[in-house]
Amino acid sequence: MASDLADTMLSGKEWPKADPRFADIAPTTWVELPEKGLIVRSPVQNEPRYLLTEAGWLAGLKINGTLDNEEFRARCVELVRYFKSLVNGRDSEWPARVHYQRLPPEPPFGWVFNVLKSGLLQRMFPDKRMNAYWEKETASVRVPTTFAMPVD
Repeated sequence: MASDLADTMLSGKEWPKADPRFADIAPTTWVELPEKGLIVRSPVQNEPRYLLTEAGWLAGLKINGTLDNEEFRARCVELVRYFKSLVNGRDSEWPARVHYQRLPPEPPFGWVFNVLKSGLLQRMFPDKRMNAYWEKETASVRVPTTFAMPVD
């Protein structure tokens, strides 16, 4: 599922349980995965469909080897550099804010949203404060002035 998602927002892709790729999955797995917080069932009632959660996306990226991929890591580094550029030299204690429509076209917004909601950057760079976050009320990314500083 994580591979299929690519740059789409987590909420933008559903997988039907009837997908032939899932034919060998035990019925109990469809109960266990939501219990573990890795998928959620779609509210569509006519056929069982599932969405990945943030934790499910991270688990999928780990399982399929994406977290160890150099291109993927480079993409994360570029996002960190962009976020850091928003707060470098700031005198204000307030976080920088950039509306989602003002984000650079690369990487795509869906991927950036997934990264922020899942905490992926903190997982990739555990020794730094990867505390940028999505602010739903303003449809913006907020970047605290402490972003990318060493963790105490």
